[in-house]
Amino acid sequence: MKLKFLIVAFLLQTFCKGQSYDSVFLKWKIEPTETLTYLIAFNQKTLSNKKTDTSQASVNIKDIFYGPKDSYSKTDTFICNLTKKRNNIITIDWITYNQYISPTGVDTSTAPIWIRSAKGDTVLRGSVFDNGAIHSFYSTQLDYLAFYFQLPSKKIKIGDSWPVDFNCIYFNEGFICDSAYKLNSVKFSDLKRINNEMIATITYDLIEYVSGNDGGFFGEKKDILMEFRHKAIGEFSITKGRWLSYEGLQETISTGPMSSRTQSKISLILQK
Repeated sequence: MKLKFLIVAFLLQTFCKGQSYDSVFLKWKIEPTETLTYLIAFNQKTLSNKKTDTSQASVNIKDIFYGPKDSYSKTDTFICNLTKKRNNIITIDWITYNQYISPTGVDTSTAPIWIRSAKGDTVLRGSVFDNGAIHSFYSTQLDYLAFYFQLPSKKIKIGDSWPVDFNCIYFNEGFICDSAYKLNSVKFSDLKRINNEMIATITYDLIEYVSGNDGGFFGEKKDILMEFRHKAIGEFSITKGRWLSYEGLQETISTGPMSSRTQSKISLILQK
């Protein structure tokens, strides 16, 4: 009797542990005849060179999107189409949205995006494996592939984090660096089940910071600082293999001869 009780207790403990610490695999799931389409919006504004506190990514992102509206002076919109061209390779085409027009001249502004004719400029073309690893390593726009389409390519559980392939700050050989650091962390924050669909919450906390001087390129040495931040939170359907939502905040700060500070709110909106 005691042995039977121990076996039952062990099985219950194993079951509960498995339910609490599910290991999952994030993977793009696109049928060969399917085109997965996102509308991508960048709402931009120029700010003073005072840093924003973005230390609490998930809280601040929600406040930014659902709190009081403020003035974002410019909005750029794009269409992003994902297709499966080969067995395990997902092709990504990122096209300017404002040049989507009907080939017959008929107003299609209220029609679903995927039936409109793409006449815009291609601003990004790349590819990832269906497990999320980047395939088009040769692309000059790896940052955008990493931010939105790169997945960990291994099993993960809640609390796990991994890096992505991004590098947004560049200097030539005349720059003399005094200090630099990089934070590269994407985290599996939560897992929920809604109507038999498994949905993973993923948070992004990416920072690059470099400071130094221009080495006297313009005569007297000028101090230079550049900082890039990308904070985001997304919900990825493990069942369907795609982002259900993705919202983020990007900020770029530079001081020196070319001083500026810009901020962009980013939304990936799944087109159904």
